[in-house]
Amino acid sequence: QEWTFDIFRLSELTSKKPLYHTGYQLFYDMGLLKDPDLKFDSHVFKQFLVQAESAYVDNPYHNSLHGGDVAQAAAHFLQAIKEAFPSRDKFPLGFSSLEVSALIFAGLCHDIGHPGSNNAFQIASSTPLAMCYNDKSVLENFHASEALTILKQPQYNFISHMPEASQRVFRFLVIEMILATDLEHHREFIHQIELKLKECAEQIGLEEKDIEPDGKQQRGSLPGSRALMEELTKTAEGRLLLMKLILKCADISHPARPLKIHKHWCRLIQEEFFQQGDKEAELGLPISRGMDRKLANPQAIAKGNVGFIQFIVQPLFNLFTARVRTPQFSRNIDSSLKYWQKSAAKKKKINTHTGERRKKQQDDDNKKKTSSLDKDQPSSGSAPKAAEKAAKKTKKTKKSEKDSVEIPELHTQQEQIDAVDI
Repeated sequence: QEWTFDIFRLSELTSKKPLYHTGYQLFYDMGLLKDPDLKFDSHVFKQFLVQAESAYVDNPYHNSLHGGDVAQAAAHFLQAIKEAFPSRDKFPLGFSSLEVSALIFAGLCHDIGHPGSNNAFQIASSTPLAMCYNDKSVLENFHASEALTILKQPQYNFISHMPEASQRVFRFLVIEMILATDLEHHREFIHQIELKLKECAEQIGLEEKDIEPDGKQQRGSLPGSRALMEELTKTAEGRLLLMKLILKCADISHPARPLKIHKHWCRLIQEEFFQQGDKEAELGLPISRGMDRKLANPQAIAKGNVGFIQFIVQPLFNLFTARVRTPQFSRNIDSSLKYWQKSAAKKKKINTHTGERRKKQQDDDNKKKTSSLDKDQPSSGSAPKAAEKAAKKTKKTKKSEKDSVEIPELHTQQEQIDAVDI
C-alpha cells in the first residue's frame, strides 16, 4: 500500500496480470477474504479477478493496469485516513468490511470493458452503448453493469454466501461509486460534498475557519478535521459520500504519484486521445480538443495537463488533503504542476539562419535569371565577374552551413511528446 507503488513494474513481474495480483493482495492484506461477516470464497474470488482482467480492453490507458492502480490508490487513501484518525476498529471512521470491499471492488472494475473513447464520442457517434444508456453517464453505467454481470455468474460470484440483503447493499454501493467517476458531474460532486461538510460543521458547532483552509494552515491540520469527519461518517449516506471522494481521487491520482510514474500515465492517455481523434476523423466528426495528432505540439499538451491538474485534480484532492494530512499527495501534485507549467512555457527553438537562408535562395534565383540574360547579351567582362560571384557564393554558403544549426521537424506525435520528455 505504499504510495510509490509502480503498477507498470508489477505488470512486468506478473506476466501482465496487474489487476489480478493487486486485487488479490489488497483483499488479503485488508483481511477481507477471511472476514466472517463477508464469507467471501477466496477461490471463486481468484476466478473473478481472472475474468475481470480479461474483460478489460487493451487500450493505451483505460486497461487493467489502470484498474489495479486505482484500487491500490483507494486502499492507500483508506490507510491515510486510519493513520490520521487512529482507532481500535479494523477500518477507520466506522467503515464496515462490506463498504471497504465494495470500494476496492469498484476501484478494480470502474473502467472494465472501456472502449478507448469517451462519453462524448459515444454520444456523437450514436454507439449502441449510448443508445442503451440514453446518453447518460454512458460508460460509467456500462462499466458497473459489466462488472456486476460477471459477478452474477456462479463461477465468479465470490459474494454468494453473504445474506441477500448484504449482496444488494454491495451492488448498490458499487453502482453509486462507479457512476460518481463521471467527470461530467465533477463540479456538481465537489459542491455536494462542500455543502455536506458545512452541514456537519453546523451540527457540531464548528466555525467556518475550522473547516475551510485559508492557506495558512498546513494541509490536514485544520483543528476541526477529526470531529468533522466523524460527524460526516456517522451515517451510511455520509460514508458513501466519502467513499465516492476516495474513488474519484484514486481515479485521477496519477499527478499525485511520483513524477516518473505520472509522466508515463500522461504518455498513455495522450495516445488514447489521439486514437479517438483518428476515429473521429474517419467518421467525419469534429475532432475533439487535444485529440488531433496532426495539430498537437508539446506546448499544447503541457497546457492541457496544467489545466487538468488545476481545475480537476487540485479542487478534488483539496477536499481530502485539507482534512487528512497527506503531504506526499500535495507535494507530488505541486511538482507535477510545476513540471507542466515549465514545459508549457518553453518556446520552440527557432533557427536564426532560416530567414537568412530563404533570402539567400531568393538572391540566387535572381542571379540565375540575370545570368541567363547575360548569356543572351555577353560582355567582355562578364566571365571574370561570373567567376568572382561564384567564388563569393561558395564562400558564403560554407559560412552559412557552418553557422547554421538545423532543427529537425517533429513529423510524428511521439517525436513531439519526446521533445518535452512527458
